[in-house]
Amino acid sequence: MALNTHSATLTDFTNFHGMLASPAASQRCIDAFNGGVILFMPRSYPKRGMSVYHYPQITLLAYYSLVVYSFTALSTLCGMTAFQDASEDFVSAQGMKGDFVKDVTADIVQYVKEKSAKTPVNLRIVRRFAYRFNIPGIQVQMFHLADEALPPGKVHLVEIYEDEMHLPFIFVGLFGILFSLLGRSAGLF
Repeated sequence: MALNTHSATLTDFTNFHGMLASPAASQRCIDAFNGGVILFMPRSYPKRGMSVYHYPQITLLAYYSLVVYSFTALSTLCGMTAFQDASEDFVSAQGMKGDFVKDVTADIVQYVKEKSAKTPVNLRIVRRFAYRFNIPGIQVQMFHLADEALPPGKVHLVEIYEDEMHLPFIFVGLFGILFSLLGRSAGLF
């Protein structure tokens, strides 16, 4: 079944990273990333061992599992996601100028170059997205890096998140609230 009828647009990517994209738009975005380097990493990552954050590909099932289990879609549906940026056409990654590129450090750029299927040429940041998902308490920036070695429309994805809350405590709190509500409705207390 082919869902992808054209390349992903800025709107597709904005909805995809905001965790509310349709299956067809999600597949277009996934198609743009598969074949490139995909990194999902915390802001404070070890300089060595970056490979644990490298994913060979994204699938539609994996994307929607993340949407559900991370509570980010719930955050967006409840109006609790702060959309901060969706921008295209940035300066080269080698230039490292501008506030938005301080998080895409030289070692990240070097890792993408080393792990790219082909030797990257003119690696540059072409898009930046930023969101704050209030329900799980995470701040996320997504960068799309393009190079001439990738086929047209393909990009590397670098996603950097900062966990502002400790997620296990959120789950304990949610289960506590749910247990309390169920207990009251059943007349247990």
